[in-house]
Amino acid sequence: MSAPGQTTYSLPQKTPLPLRRKNNHRSRSTMQNTMSFNRCSFRSMFFVPRSLKKVGVVLIGAFWGLATALSAQSKDDAPVFSTKNGAIDGYDPVAYFTEGKPVKGQATITATWKGAAWRFASVQNRDQFQKNPEKYAPQYGGWCAYGWAQGYPAKIEPEAWEIVEGKLFLNYNLRVQKMWREKKQEYIVKANDNYGRKHQE
Repeated sequence: MSAPGQTTYSLPQKTPLPLRRKNNHRSRSTMQNTMSFNRCSFRSMFFVPRSLKKVGVVLIGAFWGLATALSAQSKDDAPVFSTKNGAIDGYDPVAYFTEGKPVKGQATITATWKGAAWRFASVQNRDQFQKNPEKYAPQYGGWCAYGWAQGYPAKIEPEAWEIVEGKLFLNYNLRVQKMWREKKQEYIVKANDNYGRKHQE
């Protein structure tokens, strides 16, 4: 209570400042954007275009096919070139002489010679072969004649054939056979020497 004649002053009351609310919405949005950016950055490290994926699938398929084909063929040091169908890829060696063309043998008419299975179109052809296999079997065990002239074994195609002085020669394909024919006598001498030395070791 104030004395008479004195003026009383009252201090103004402090108005409390309003509390600031954290902008949670903005923070969550920023975090989400950051996480999304990180995910995109991580994915981009391992991103592979679709075109490259297709190429990869094709290459894997090609490699697998090649590996399967090679595994089905003879090893390079085998005396006779053979596939899963047998020597000469299942063609009848006698038919080259008797019919003058490549003829597929039958899986039910076979003979074994030099560790390989030989197929024949008829029982008669098989019997002829068994009587004198050296006469009908292709030279160099059925490996490519041009290849052995260069000093190495190579697969053949049954359609790339020729009989020279009563002996059957096979080649890698028709294009290679054409090159072989240009110097066939010279190539035969070289192949005889290379193949002979290889299989005498």
